[in-house]
Amino acid sequence: MRVKESAASQLKAPADPGRENFPSPWRGFVILGGSLFLAEFVVMICLPYLPELKPWVYNVADAALMLLLASPAGYFLVLRPLHHHIRERRRTEEELLLTNEQLRREIAVRRTAEGELVEAELRYRTVANFTYDWEYWETPEHALRYCSPSCERITGYSAPEFIADPKLQEQIIHPEDADLWRDHHHGALAAREAKIAEFRIRRKDGDIRWVEHTSQPVLGENGIFLGVRASNRDVTDRKIKELQTQQLRRELSHVTRVTTAGQLAASLAHELNQPLTAISCNAQAAERFLAFDKPELNEVQQALKEIWHDSQRAGGVIRQLRALFTKTSQQRSVVNFNEVIEGTLGLLRSELVLNGVSVQLELAPELPGLQGDRIELQQVVLNLILNALEAMTDLPPHRRRLRLCTKLEKSMGIQADFQDCGSGIPPAQLSRLFEPFFTTKPTGMGMGLTICHSIIEAHGGRLWAVNNRDRGATFHLMLPIHQKETV
Repeated sequence: MRVKESAASQLKAPADPGRENFPSPWRGFVILGGSLFLAEFVVMICLPYLPELKPWVYNVADAALMLLLASPAGYFLVLRPLHHHIRERRRTEEELLLTNEQLRREIAVRRTAEGELVEAELRYRTVANFTYDWEYWETPEHALRYCSPSCERITGYSAPEFIADPKLQEQIIHPEDADLWRDHHHGALAAREAKIAEFRIRRKDGDIRWVEHTSQPVLGENGIFLGVRASNRDVTDRKIKELQTQQLRRELSHVTRVTTAGQLAASLAHELNQPLTAISCNAQAAERFLAFDKPELNEVQQALKEIWHDSQRAGGVIRQLRALFTKTSQQRSVVNFNEVIEGTLGLLRSELVLNGVSVQLELAPELPGLQGDRIELQQVVLNLILNALEAMTDLPPHRRRLRLCTKLEKSMGIQADFQDCGSGIPPAQLSRLFEPFFTTKPTGMGMGLTICHSIIEAHGGRLWAVNNRDRGATFHLMLPIHQKETV
């Protein structure tokens, strides 16, 4: 039996030669490690589908780690890699949670910004589409990127019609204002600065309307020129009122000139009587010289020259009176203001002599011209001189002095001063001098200075009055010089 057992043992030994050499303590670690790896593999596959098992798995892994700390080999071979893997997974999940939270916040901010953008676009588009004025945006290539629907109210044409045909805007301009529009339009695109112009357009139904056109440049990032943004306002009603006001002012100006004729009647009669008397005397003298046995032909010739000279003088007075009191206003031209003053003094020569007024003229030589209506400017000078004469009626004749001065203010224009030595203007009335129907004269209409003020303003100038330091008052007027003269 012993022989059989030993033989049997010898027969079994070759079947598992390394079993006796494998240490039994390590066999447990291998089995445990394999089991843990298998468990980890199963857990890692099932864990994404069973998120509620995550806390339990983590706790079991921590407990297993604590139990196997006594075995360094098991710790380094199995538990440490497993714990490291679990820790990395946990950190990755935390990072994913933080990233998801950040994405949610960014999505919320973007949705808020998109909502505000939509609201802002709706708000501005509503304002643009429902504005009363006609707004549009023209690119440097003369294309319309935007045209507000209000264009149809002003022009009769719809916004799609203007966008489809950019030349339509120029086609509706009144022919008389076509040059003005082209200069303004090309100037706005070239100068890239705000510009304002007024012109007429012809509506789709043929009606003529006045439009106030305001354009300003549109600049993008880094100052890139993106075109012109324009606003068109229908100002027909205002323009009609302005034209009516101008017509009424011309009518009233004519009335004041005719009224002034009554004040100048005696002076003008004397002014005409002098040349007429001289003509009569020279004619009689020429007749006598011809009646001699030997006619004095040289004397006759001289008398005829005097007759011609006096007739020209009388004719000049009549022409000035007709121009001054005519109802039709002349066209504006380049006017020398010194000549206007000298011509007016020629009309008032007899009036000045009769009132004993000495005139001191201080006219700037080579005074540049100004753009204006000579007759209207002469009316202003006439009214200011007559007011000065009336202000000095209480003084003795030898103390009545009138100083007329002109000078050039390069930064402002031509300034003229009308200084008298009368009683002056009460300080409380200085601010009301140019109000309609305000007068300090017992028989005055209160329109003379008002008309003068409106005429000077219509010429782009200013008219004001101040009291002198000693006595009397001075009326100052400032008029812009002609542009060609300033170059």
